[in-house]
Amino acid sequence: MRRLISTLGTALVVTFGVLLLSPAAHAADGTMTFTPSATTVNPGDTVTISWETTGVIDLELWGDIGVPNGPVSPTGSIDVQFDYPGTYSFYLEGAHEDEPDEFIEEEINITVVGDIITLDLQCGEFTVTNLLDIELIGIYGDLDNFDIDDLIDLGPNESQTVTTNRSTVDLFVMHEMGGWEEFNGLIITQNCGNNNGSTNDDDDDTGSDNKSGHPTVAPKAGVADKASMGPVGAVSLALLIGAGIAARRVRALN
Repeated sequence: MRRLISTLGTALVVTFGVLLLSPAAHAADGTMTFTPSATTVNPGDTVTISWETTGVIDLELWGDIGVPNGPVSPTGSIDVQFDYPGTYSFYLEGAHEDEPDEFIEEEINITVVGDIITLDLQCGEFTVTNLLDIELIGIYGDLDNFDIDDLIDLGPNESQTVTTNRSTVDLFVMHEMGGWEEFNGLIITQNCGNNNGSTNDDDDDTGSDNKSGHPTVAPKAGVADKASMGPVGAVSLALLIGAGIAARRVRALN
């Protein structure tokens, strides 16, 4: 769990259970290094994640895959194999030995090259296709403001088409092995014109336009930065995905 406690007496800041480290009023003595042997790898590769600390207590290592998600020794390393594409986040955190109320943390991201999904952006809708042979969960909406429209739940190689009245949509997906990918600002064209993709002016005096909203060829839409939200947002959204999955399973049992 990521944590922030300010020595200036400011409020504890919590973002869906993910806490951030704020600057201390003065420098404490604890030090921490946290490094991977590589930050960009191919599926099937193994990365050695190493750490070394001095003057740090209650040290814990957390991550999306292959780590204890709990206490670790002050110095150590662990080999993690990555079999599927995506971005994987890891966090090393503890408290300063001489100032136990002041927390210290380092984070790393490791990217496994390759695509998790394909996107087909059309008029008023988009289709997500899972490229993997494992389950994938996603959420979409205005994710920067945590305004979530719904879940996307895809089995291996499945597709799902989502209808939306938004002109731009954020999409966050995470597969069951922990890798995640984010797409910000997917442009979803609305009121796209008649069936040939154009807008026709009527010849009568009304000046009205004939718009079906469903062109035969939808306008192409752009895809913005895949991971601009960063690991903090990713972990928060992962928590939301988990909550959504749990709620769906409870409903199914009822």
